[in-house]
Amino acid sequence: MLHVIDISHSEVHAQSKAVYQVLKDIGASEIPILTAVNKIDRLKEPERARLALEDFPNAVAISALKGEGIQELLRKINQYLFDTYATIQVRVPYQKGGLIALFHEQGQVEREEHESGGVILEGRIPGRLLAQYKPFLIKG
Repeated sequence: MLHVIDISHSEVHAQSKAVYQVLKDIGASEIPILTAVNKIDRLKEPERARLALEDFPNAVAISALKGEGIQELLRKINQYLFDTYATIQVRVPYQKGGLIALFHEQGQVEREEHESGGVILEGRIPGRLLAQYKPFLIKG
């Protein structure tokens, strides 16, 4: 998920904290989050943007208006959101065939076991897909 914050807003930290709380409340706190610290062009002290990055995990300073930092943001998106894999074991019902196919297409299947009603898949999937498989996780 890309979390964009307005660094020029006086309540930037409270707003960011609220986003994380909502994600936790809806059970989505496990998804990878990259923060874009936007509107650095509005800061009178550019050094403040670099300091702000320390306050936000996995953050990139950008100015969407002026295009500053966009290449770095794209690099981080590719690296963090798309290249981060998580190891999981799930029991997916056959009715959710799309999820079974998705695991095969975008993940790395290490073990597959068919049983009545579904399939157990064990392997690694991109972090951005974790939320879709959460209802089917095998506790272990």
